[in-house]
Amino acid sequence: MVSIDTLYTAVTVYKEARSEPRQCQVLVAEVVRNRMDDRSKTAKQVVKERGQFSWVPLLNGRTIESEYKRLKLKAKNDDAKALSNAVLIAQKVLKPNYDTGNNLFYFHSRKGKSYDVKCGKLYFSHRHK
Repeated sequence: MVSIDTLYTAVTVYKEARSEPRQCQVLVAEVVRNRMDDRSKTAKQVVKERGQFSWVPLLNGRTIESEYKRLKLKAKNDDAKALSNAVLIAQKVLKPNYDTGNNLFYFHSRKGKSYDVKCGKLYFSHRHK
C-alpha cells in the first residue's frame, strides 16, 4: 500500500518533471519534502496549496488515489516507467531519516530573475527571505 503523502509527491514528480533527468525529479520531490518539514504539513497540504503546482487543478475533485490509478491505467512504455520511478523517488525522499541536503523550496520551468540551481529545464530556488 502506498501512502497518501507518497502518492501526492509521486504524482507531483511525474506531472512536473517526468521528462527530466532523475536527479531533477529527486529535487522536485525534495521541494515537497522541504516544505512539509518547514511548515509541519502533509504532502497533500503542501501540494494543494493554492497556485503552487500546475497539475493540481487538473484533479477536478478526484482523489489522489483515483488520479494515480487513472495515470497508471493510461501510462504506456516510458510513461509507465516514469510513474513507477516517481513512486520510488517519493518513497525514498519521504523516509523519516532522509535529509535533502539543500534548502530548495521552489522550482519553475521558466528562468526567473533569480534561481539557485538549474537542473534539466527546471530552475530551483531557496526559500525567499
